[in-house]
Amino acid sequence: MYRNTKFTNITEIERVNLYNEIWAEPVQTVAKRYDMSDTALRKHCKRLDIPLPYRGYWAKLESGQKIERTRLPKVTKEVSKYVREYLIKYRDDLDDMSDEELLSCNEFNLLTDETVLYIKEQCDKIKVSGQLRNACKEILDHIEEMERRKKRDRELRSAVKGTQYYNNIRNKYGDNKSVLSINVAKENINRAYRIIDALIKALPKFEANIQVGDNHRVWNEPIEDKASISILRSHFKISIYEKKNDLVMDVDGNMKYCDQKDNNLENQLGQIFLDIMIEGNKRRAKWLVERRREHREWEEQLHVWEEEKRQKNLKKLREDRLEEMDVPI
Repeated sequence: MYRNTKFTNITEIERVNLYNEIWAEPVQTVAKRYDMSDTALRKHCKRLDIPLPYRGYWAKLESGQKIERTRLPKVTKEVSKYVREYLIKYRDDLDDMSDEELLSCNEFNLLTDETVLYIKEQCDKIKVSGQLRNACKEILDHIEEMERRKKRDRELRSAVKGTQYYNNIRNKYGDNKSVLSINVAKENINRAYRIIDALIKALPKFEANIQVGDNHRVWNEPIEDKASISILRSHFKISIYEKKNDLVMDVDGNMKYCDQKDNNLENQLGQIFLDIMIEGNKRRAKWLVERRREHREWEEQLHVWEEEKRQKNLKKLREDRLEEMDVPI
């Protein structure tokens, strides 16, 4: 399981298993099992906060002395970047569920009851602050980029298009940098920032993260403001804009939330998270069913190939026997 990923992103159970291996056998032995050097494995253990056996541990173990392991620390905020499913846990019996059960209408049928309770409790706790304090990096990047674009456009308006001076200004500022997709009027920008800031800061509680920009953009395509959150192994595009002076949060183009008379967008953030996770559960279930279908098709194809090979061998055996008997085929 680790061989391909090189421990870059593992589950809580895999972290515990690695810890047990490290304390059961020397690091060099465990490293060979995963086709890596012991130095590389030590670095992975350090990043995952997995303690290594102390000096003299193996000698005491071989002599039969009573020894104790250094306890495996709990997953911290820093380590949580590399460990999945320590908060959001999937059920152990997913492989035993039928396709129909996986695709049932149960909103969180892939997750443990404990996880479902945790998700709902965390969604209820999400609050949007009345002031923008200690804004996240993505908000600060958006503020900086909007100021840069404003300054560039102001200078370009004062220049004649096509002149050397105009081109110099364009070269000075360069292309747009992709930032959060926020398109609101000046009087609503602070509200939008506070909502997005609260959303981003809540992501770690759901083992989720945000990506700004597009890693798969073709080099000559125009740069767009784009952001997506990764949650329950699914990706959701997030944007916020205005419609008739009301703020609207758009999730993947098919889930839209807007200011209401007695329920503004700030108060809907918990429900937005809940809806996203329900959709993420649904997408994961569909993926599991599709993977099963592909696996069945592959097994059927293997069976066909094996049967063809068997028939070919039988034919060859028959021809060889007939040839030995000198009987015309």
